[in-house]
Amino acid sequence: MPLYLFKYPIWKYKFQKLAYTIQSLVAYFEIYTWVLLEKIKNPGKKYIGILLAEHLGDIVAAEPLIGALQRKFPEGRICWIAKKNFHDLLNKHPGIYKVLEEKQVYASTLLGRKNPFDKLYNLHINGTRLQPFYEPVFFNPKSKLLNLTVENYYSKNNLLQIFAKFADVELDSDQPKLYVEDKPVNIPFKGDYWVIHTKSNQTSREWKDEKWQELIPKLIERFGIHVIEIGMKNGIQVQHSNFHSLVGKLSILETIHVMKNAKFFIGIDSGPSHIGNALQIPALLILGKYENFTTYMPFSGAYQKGEITKIYFNNSQTAAEHSVEEILLAIEQTYGLTI
Repeated sequence: MPLYLFKYPIWKYKFQKLAYTIQSLVAYFEIYTWVLLEKIKNPGKKYIGILLAEHLGDIVAAEPLIGALQRKFPEGRICWIAKKNFHDLLNKHPGIYKVLEEKQVYASTLLGRKNPFDKLYNLHINGTRLQPFYEPVFFNPKSKLLNLTVENYYSKNNLLQIFAKFADVELDSDQPKLYVEDKPVNIPFKGDYWVIHTKSNQTSREWKDEKWQELIPKLIERFGIHVIEIGMKNGIQVQHSNFHSLVGKLSILETIHVMKNAKFFIGIDSGPSHIGNALQIPALLILGKYENFTTYMPFSGAYQKGEITKIYFNNSQTAAEHSVEEILLAIEQTYGLTI
């Protein structure tokens, strides 16, 4: 076959699809073979799979499932399937026997069709994951059976309640916890500090950069504190000696260490807010109208109860529409409850 034909997009697409399929099959058989061998070596044990590969907030929010499944399967060994960059959240958990890597989304699709687990719980809502080359997108039959969709999932449930439905257990307001290795970080100052997180994987959940830039100097002046920004990318720009950006400089474990020692947290609907909830850090969370939901509750535990935090909604505004003045007032009221 003439080599010039490979310059055309159709050949490139077919080659990429073939490579992806082979990689997915290898990843699928790695998990399948490992579980099968474990069951052969330990015939008296049940192997229970949790498939929740991403995201940070979802994995933290789902933590109480581990205890519930241990109670449901006393002889069970719980195995959690997640993307590699989230394994540090799970590796040290005393209730998890093994953390397995999801290398390709299609490998998880294949596990959904046939797997060696005694029970595999897929915790993903239909329509939330993209699957390259194969249609339909990644599919969870239980999501269809329960009629849980991206359009309605927050109507009556927090994240833990959703995951509990998928796992056939009863959980509502249980407190998520973190069992992780401590990774100390050198903080370039002494004294109390607050932590902020400003970016989500969806911009519709965010407050505006210019409002953060106006708020932070006021916080520093009002409370006499240092402010540390965490996150992966696109931090805000504030010129003040008491403002410190660690955006893009911390691992997940280092982020947890920095948050654990914070006096207060200000965030949005994002993964670090779920870490704050697991650590039970006093907080003000800036939320607003999101998709079909005027108000909604992502959290169980401390942040759901509202004793140390305020989840800020105002009428039918999006998070971006809240003014600096109303957020500053909400912070003063919330922080006042914790000191």
